[in-house]
Amino acid sequence: MDKVYFTCGGGFGDCLMSYIGGDPETSKVPIPDGFSARWFRRLKDLKEKQNPKIQLIITSHNSSAVDFFKPNPYIDDIKLVGWQIEPFTVEDRRKWTDYTPINVKYNWQDLTPSPVEFYITEENKKILEEIKPKQKYVVIHPFARKSGRELPFNHYFEMIKRLSEKGVKSIVIGATYTLTTTKEKKVIEEAFPYEHKDLINLVNKIDITLIPHLILGATGFIGTHSCWILLAWWAKKSTISMFPDKKVNIEGVDMSWEQWKRKMDPYTWGFDAPFNKICWVRDEKQAIDYNIYVNFLIKNA
Repeated sequence: MDKVYFTCGGGFGDCLMSYIGGDPETSKVPIPDGFSARWFRRLKDLKEKQNPKIQLIITSHNSSAVDFFKPNPYIDDIKLVGWQIEPFTVEDRRKWTDYTPINVKYNWQDLTPSPVEFYITEENKKILEEIKPKQKYVVIHPFARKSGRELPFNHYFEMIKRLSEKGVKSIVIGATYTLTTTKEKKVIEEAFPYEHKDLINLVNKIDITLIPHLILGATGFIGTHSCWILLAWWAKKSTISMFPDKKVNIEGVDMSWEQWKRKMDPYTWGFDAPFNKICWVRDEKQAIDYNIYVNFLIKNA
């Protein structure tokens, strides 16, 4: 039996886009069909035709990526290496595994791509049925790894209250995780300290594989520019993008809105989509007409 591996890495958003952002005929999203995206889409056909043992090596700084890919029936083994700024070398890869690079053994162009599917265990399917509201709901993700994009939570809470007035529930998602690089490990805490009768706070309470199903079933999405908004855009969900109304300070570097869009291209394509509306936020005390955004969210659902 052949033993082959391929990689995906970066932030969890990078890993997520590697999974959903491949072939335009199946994903309909303007994200390049990069190396790992090609193989994720073709694992099913490769298994059925050649049946190799497939290893996924994750070079991500977010440990949640391992849990996200774990239920995939076409991946036999997963290894988290961690992330580093410098490109990984051939010598680095030889230290990770004795498997052969997948592109050495197989040609992706010989394989048929499959539609995107978000795998989930039978146990988590039951949990999903229990927590998913029967009425309309919006998914909210207020967290970002880089604090320059994480905005005051009170603005999200005000939108939760306006949504409640219109009979729409809100689900807040997020999770504490381990920031993993080749040099260090650091726990990143996430918490949403609000309560409301129509708020379902699932931060640190569910498996990551449930989140795509909650987003796909939602009326809309509210969040900062982070991993899960990419999935909401991919699914063309009515979206409110919360973004700083000032220069974005990322690791000590100030960037304008246009600089950020260029730096993160093609991960910023959804900002200009007709189903997305940007809510510019300066600070905690800023006066915002939340009903404008809530009405947009519901109208465009």
